[in-house]
Amino acid sequence: MTITHALVVSIFKFMADCGLVILEGNIEESFPPDVLIDHGTLRIDYGKLLYPGDILHEAGHLAVMSPESRNRAHVNIGTNGGEEMAALAWSYAASL
Repeated sequence: MTITHALVVSIFKFMADCGLVILEGNIEESFPPDVLIDHGTLRIDYGKLLYPGDILHEAGHLAVMSPESRNRAHVNIGTNGGEEMAALAWSYAASL
């Protein structure tokens, strides 16, 4: 899939409508390498962005959390199987 500016803008608009915050910035080390959860926000490294699905999946982690948990979320938050499944379901539904 070729990433287009219009596709990324569409994803960002959807995320903003969901109340999720997106920031642009360099990411040194992360998995995936192009998106980082940083205390309730998503930091996107456009220079490394390969798959727009990475944005939706990481946003899914934040979307299914309570606001309190979201504000504490930082870097690796995919350790709970149930939360991982919820993020997968949310990102799939968002992509539709």
